[in-house]
Amino acid sequence: MPARILTLCGSLRARSSNRSILRAYAQLAASRMTFEHYERMGTLPHFNPDLDCEGGALPAEVLELRRAVSTAEALLISTPEYMHGLPGAFKNVLDWLVSDPGFVGKRIVILHAARGSTWALDSLREVLRTMSAEVIEAASVSLPLGSNQLDEDAMLARDDLRALLRQSVETLASTLAKAPNQTLPPATAADEALAVLDRFTAAFNHQDVAGMDATLHFPHLFPGSPPVIWQHAGSAPADFFPKLVASGWAFSRYTKREVILVSPERVHLLVEYDRCRADGSVLSQQSALWIVTRIDGRWGIQVRSNR
Repeated sequence: MPARILTLCGSLRARSSNRSILRAYAQLAASRMTFEHYERMGTLPHFNPDLDCEGGALPAEVLELRRAVSTAEALLISTPEYMHGLPGAFKNVLDWLVSDPGFVGKRIVILHAARGSTWALDSLREVLRTMSAEVIEAASVSLPLGSNQLDEDAMLARDDLRALLRQSVETLASTLAKAPNQTLPPATAADEALAVLDRFTAAFNHQDVAGMDATLHFPHLFPGSPPVIWQHAGSAPADFFPKLVASGWAFSRYTKREVILVSPERVHLLVEYDRCRADGSVLSQQSALWIVTRIDGRWGIQVRSNR
């Protein structure tokens, strides 16, 4: 059976060049794939996390969006850039899909209208990675339209654009014929993340900076005002442990490790721990959000945010 593809256009304009790109793609691939064009972005309600939770009543428009996503074998996305970022209406679509289990591991092709900047493109890739989608980079192309007035027929009449789109169609078809990337089930992901925390704390209590670095991913982020970013291993301040020991610290212990969000590639944990003196009395108590990610098959702590 032909593969089922859902297209998402990031523009609300009726004569959007991004929409024309998606329609041109569908014309080229008509004999090999079936397409559903999602055209209800403008009527989708504003994202409300109070509705997107256990016991919440999801709006009918959101249920329809998630149905379309879950039944598609791949998503085809083309979005413009607005003020160095993604258009608000399109970001709203993605926000409603963040907690949708049907989106995890979904295969994505990005069709970019080259305009000389990549702010929105870079933002889109980061959002999709965070949502644990699988972007098919080999099928994602940048199209030198030269004008935003081209419709799908004009695009297909140009040899250069038609060749790029056809190459993408062939790559997507080949990829869909293969099994999806193997991902860990959520339970296993949570176990892996907790094991990373155990290794990190063991190294921390031994004042083993290299051992700590081995449990981290870089760049490593400490959100705050201003944020702190460790770009590589060995970025920990040399006086960190001497200062900590001088304050009376001897070891740390967890009092709470709660998994609050899990996907095959990312786990969010609410972490509470005590910094203790040698006699076990509490020196201070800490509460933080930690994010553990799997990159190139290895789990590591990516973000540590004190609350």
